[in-house]
Amino acid sequence: MSQDNHNIITQLKRQFNNDAYAIAQKAFSGSGITKLRLMDTTQKFYRYLDDFLTQFENFVAQQGQKIACAKGCSTCCYQAVFLSPFEALYLAENIRKHCNQEEQEHIKERVKQKKEATENMSASKYLNYRHACPLLDEKGACMFHKYRPVACRIYLSEDLKSCREQHQNPTDNKLFAKLYDLPLQTGRAYCEGMNQYFIKYKLSVQEIKFEDALFIALNDEKSLNKWLSKNTLFETKYSAEDLLLFNQFNTQKGMQ
Repeated sequence: MSQDNHNIITQLKRQFNNDAYAIAQKAFSGSGITKLRLMDTTQKFYRYLDDFLTQFENFVAQQGQKIACAKGCSTCCYQAVFLSPFEALYLAENIRKHCNQEEQEHIKERVKQKKEATENMSASKYLNYRHACPLLDEKGACMFHKYRPVACRIYLSEDLKSCREQHQNPTDNKLFAKLYDLPLQTGRAYCEGMNQYFIKYKLSVQEIKFEDALFIALNDEKSLNKWLSKNTLFETKYSAEDLLLFNQFNTQKGMQ
């Protein structure tokens, strides 16, 4: 990466971090954080990011390139995903809103199966493990694409072949998905900005495994109120080594 590009990304990361914090501050500084305000603000939070990603896609097209991701291409939906508590709560609320009881129970069971399959894994094994996302349908499409977390939105490939090769050979450190770096870095800074505001209220902001966070949010209908009451139900005690590996996975996957 050239120094100019590095400087641009650094500036954009700072801007997106500040913008997310400002979105939260505008929404919550008056009457505090409530369920209704959290759902509405998270929707706005995602809309802002999606608008940027649309602009980025247009920019890429102007350079004679393209974002290779498409509906039904789901190799990235088998790997590790981490999300913040506010994202898990938003996703769970929309699953309840848009699914009948039978459908909810089916999703809960799939979340439970992945959680049980991964809960005793070391970080190194977990990051190389491949297991379908509980929200992936039989056609390889996300059933809740509109409500997916930041980590899924910013994972944009420029070469599907590289994604498939990495998916099929997860332990080969010489293979990696060719991802666009700008969305990855700015997206993470954007999510951190929202979480920095929640820290003001002493709310838990730890990113944990997708299946762990969604299991909690779906099975405990009081999880949102507990989180707002500063309960640590979303906090998991990872070892220092595991935390290091998880952080490297989240921050470096687009720089390889």
